[in-house]
Amino acid sequence: MFRADSAALTLTFYTKFAGMTILGVEHKEKEPAAKALLESFKSVIGTADTPIGNYMGFNMSLQFDSFNKSFSVLLRANMTYQTELGADAFGNITRINNALADLPKKLSGAKTQLETLYQQQEAAKQELEKPFVLAGELADKEARLALLNADLNIDGDGGFDVLNDIDSRDDEAEVTEPPEYGYGADYERYARQPASAKSARPSLMEDLRTFSADKPASGTVKKPTEHDI
Repeated sequence: MFRADSAALTLTFYTKFAGMTILGVEHKEKEPAAKALLESFKSVIGTADTPIGNYMGFNMSLQFDSFNKSFSVLLRANMTYQTELGADAFGNITRINNALADLPKKLSGAKTQLETLYQQQEAAKQELEKPFVLAGELADKEARLALLNADLNIDGDGGFDVLNDIDSRDDEAEVTEPPEYGYGADYERYARQPASAKSARPSLMEDLRTFSADKPASGTVKKPTEHDI
């Protein structure tokens, strides 16, 4: 079990070696354990975690980083902690001890963060229980908006004719003569009438021919007749 005093824990790491099991062999002395740990690098195949033993109650696994060409040791208990290893046998033991010595600090930081989250959760609950101070103003504005929508007839056409809609007010009225302007709703109704209904009336082309025949040639003046006088 770890003691809460991180200074005492660090002192324990550096004054007494707790023993380390590497590849099934228990090493009670620091030097053979450090050499065995370094030798265990050869057992790693690929980048998958390779279990190699245990130390201070933690299961140890090696992991190879193919990109950085480096080894790391994973220390697993309730949680997993990772630290990078090197080519120095005793330096690797020191790195592992330092990682474990930092656990009380990490635990304290985690407790502080958890306490902060609890405080934020309680504050949020209290805010949810408070009445909405602008509820009356919101209800008033919603009521005014509903009245404006009704006045403007927003759900309908607003009282305006839509340009692309067909004007149905005079759909039943028959256009007996082709409109002079040649476009618009009246001309469309005239064009849609069956040929039999338009046979008794001159076509638009005939109107144009008549107009051209009656028009005086350019540069000439039509002499007035007795009818014109």
